[in-house]
Amino acid sequence: MSTHNRISGQVYANLVVQGRDITIQQPVVPSKALSSLPPQPIFVGREQELASLLESLRAGSVVITGLPGVGKTALAVRAAHELRAEFPGGVLFLDLRGYDDTPLTPEQALTDLLTALGQPAPAGEGHYHSVLAEHPPLLLVADNAGTAAQVQPLLPGGHHRVLITSRHTLAELDARLLALDVLPPDQAETLLTDLLRQSGDDSREGPELAELVRLCGYLPLAIRITAADLAAHPSQTLSARVRALTDERNRLSALEFGPSLAVRASFDLSYRQLPPEQARMFRLLSVNPGEQTSTEAAAALAELPEFQAERLLSELARAHLIEPGTPWGYWRMHDLLAVYAAELPEDRPQALFRLIMYFGPAAEAASLHLMRSDRPADIQQAVDWLDLEHRTLLELVRIAEEYDQPVLILKLSNTLTTYLTLRHRVTELVWVSELAATAATALGDPRTAYLATQVLANAYTTAGRPADALACARQALALAGGLGPETEADALGELGGRLLRGKDFAAAAEAYQRQFDSCQRLGDQAGQVLALSGLGRARLAGGEPGGLDQCARAVAISRAIGDQVAELAGLRQLAEAQAQLGWHAEAAASWRQHLAVGQARGDRHSQTLSVLGLAASLSRLGETAEAISWAREAVRLAEGVANDYAVGTALGLLASLLRTAGEHEEAQACLLRALAIAERHDHQELAEQLRLDLD
Repeated sequence: MSTHNRISGQVYANLVVQGRDITIQQPVVPSKALSSLPPQPIFVGREQELASLLESLRAGSVVITGLPGVGKTALAVRAAHELRAEFPGGVLFLDLRGYDDTPLTPEQALTDLLTALGQPAPAGEGHYHSVLAEHPPLLLVADNAGTAAQVQPLLPGGHHRVLITSRHTLAELDARLLALDVLPPDQAETLLTDLLRQSGDDSREGPELAELVRLCGYLPLAIRITAADLAAHPSQTLSARVRALTDERNRLSALEFGPSLAVRASFDLSYRQLPPEQARMFRLLSVNPGEQTSTEAAAALAELPEFQAERLLSELARAHLIEPGTPWGYWRMHDLLAVYAAELPEDRPQALFRLIMYFGPAAEAASLHLMRSDRPADIQQAVDWLDLEHRTLLELVRIAEEYDQPVLILKLSNTLTTYLTLRHRVTELVWVSELAATAATALGDPRTAYLATQVLANAYTTAGRPADALACARQALALAGGLGPETEADALGELGGRLLRGKDFAAAAEAYQRQFDSCQRLGDQAGQVLALSGLGRARLAGGEPGGLDQCARAVAISRAIGDQVAELAGLRQLAEAQAQLGWHAEAAASWRQHLAVGQARGDRHSQTLSVLGLAASLSRLGETAEAISWAREAVRLAEGVANDYAVGTALGLLASLLRTAGEHEEAQACLLRALAIAERHDHQELAEQLRLDLD
């Protein structure tokens, strides 16, 4: 920048100047603009992003965007160093301070750039563009832009290029967008290792490094702070640093290293730019304990119409404080941003209550759809929703326990047990069922306690814990004594089933006989069918062949009274009893009858069971071709009711049949698909069997 002095009424005498009025204009001190780039920091990975950026810069200007601390400037500086030779007009680096309290104005930025180019300033945008028109190709790195308006006048066009970094998307600019994500775990660990080596510490190794970068959220800024802290304290072990970051309440405080390196301070810069409505939505999102938040849940949290909530969420995403989730309509927040948002003042208990009030009815509706086996589309929609939201629901159950809210625990757990049983999520099923049983006891309502105890018994049975299931069944029978003979009869039937699975056949037969006698006194013929079916199975298992006659009698009674639900139960017991005796032709006939009843009812759950049993019976009869056909149908039906456990079982049976038929390639594909399902849903017993079959 040149200096302009003006002297009026002059008298010149050699080296002496005398004047009446002397005006001296000092040069304007420009903001920091560099005609050379900052030095390159340690740079790890990002090969694909760097290659894409270099290619895009050769074609036009680019905006690198991403959340605070993700490494936008580091990537921009690396790319600029790579391209220096391609820009004979030079490379300029300008920090626009877009998120500071005093961001650079477009006028200040133009002045800085013209000064760096050796031109008089201020002279305005027109002069800037005329200078660049005569200038050799130049690359401008405009770092930390806050708005499109701040950077728009700096875009030179022509053969020049601008590389912009911003926490906002700045989609209004005529520039390509490159959205930068956090580092992959392996690259994050390498960055931490390289930073430690740079400080002279190459001795810290071990599994704690992977845990450290995970706790840093794979965010480069947080990793750099962690490396600086470790380097400054050589005696600090990696385990100690892990402990310091594990507690979410203190994590952001631990991620500070002086005023220039602090995750919280970096987030503050973005948060302070938010309008009040966006800031409130940002705070409220941290109330949701799940990994993602749907637009509908966010609207419930903020007590806003859905369209307003969606607008605010989209604006937060453009500011890279959240990001779109999967599928569309869901939103995610980086772990460290979630910790930061949770520290901000907000009425969290009230917001949490609103969230539970949203999820309760939604989960209940989904659970009811799971039992509507005549409408596969509804089942799939419900399962898809619960697949996305069940972890959030589980966390809400935990929070309801923390706040000592037994009614909320029961409300949420009742909607979850059907889904968790269907998906065979055993650990979660048992945990929820145990909490529900405790909550029911706390409420002091015997009927609620009875129902919760039976649900827990089912959970223990699903988990392969027969002794615990039997203990629950005995407890339920004790509770049923004060709830009337109908409930007591039901409890006796459940007890008989637990005893039968525990192979105490005599005790099981006694329980079923008591159930039958009670149902006879009550005139409950459907109950008699269930009791006779169980009694027949128990006696047959105990070595009394006459038990088969009781199973057949149960089916006859159910048909006489026209109760298809009871008929399905009786036919299943009959088919399984016949298979137990090795009467596979008779078992196949019973399964066909079971299938016909299920089809008449539109009950796809029972049809799935029918065709699985039928395929198994036909395979034992050597009818391989027909068995394969039914096994394929079992897969289709199980998929239709979203019963992955049944899908895996059917695929395993199909693979065995295909091997028998010599179709080894398809059999192997079925086994691999079944194993993937079993592992995804933690079906350990099924997975172990499938691995043996693969070997």
